[in-house]
Amino acid sequence: MSFDGQLQIATDQVDPHDPSKGTDPAKECLSTIDAAPPTSSVDALPATETSTNFTVSWTGNDDTGGSGVASYNVRF
Repeated sequence: MSFDGQLQIATDQVDPHDPSKGTDPAKECLSTIDAAPPTSSVDALPATETSTNFTVSWTGNDDTGGSGVASYNVRF
């Protein structure tokens, strides 16, 4: 990789001064592109409720292999 017009260096080489020794996979930076946002939905409430107490539930998913769903904010 090259920065600011300087000489290019391979940062994943086994020996930074001898490219003939190859690269070390443990030094590679792997990047995952999180191209789509996660989805979430609230489950339907009962059509009629006779009590002031009821359960609210929801689900979330990140099918794209991205960062996942870390938390939910529930506001009322």
